[in-house]
Amino acid sequence: MTDAKRVEKIRKIRELYDSFGPDGKDMTWPDFLREFTGLTSPSQMQNDLAGIMSQKQLGRSTKARINEAISRNNSGICLN
Repeated sequence: MTDAKRVEKIRKIRELYDSFGPDGKDMTWPDFLREFTGLTSPSQMQNDLAGIMSQKQLGRSTKARINEAISRNNSGICLN
């Protein structure tokens, strides 16, 4: 793996780690990186990252729909 690819993968892992926020982090960044990269092969790590990012996107999409429904409900529109 080239240095550029390695740096990019670490950057993506760091973005994932940072996205948990302070309340969702139960380990330090070095521990998270060591655990994440130590337990998986490079191809599995890439698949895991893709799956996690997909789930996060789905969660954001769901949250947006829920917020929109709440907003409609608060403005007097009944969703039922």
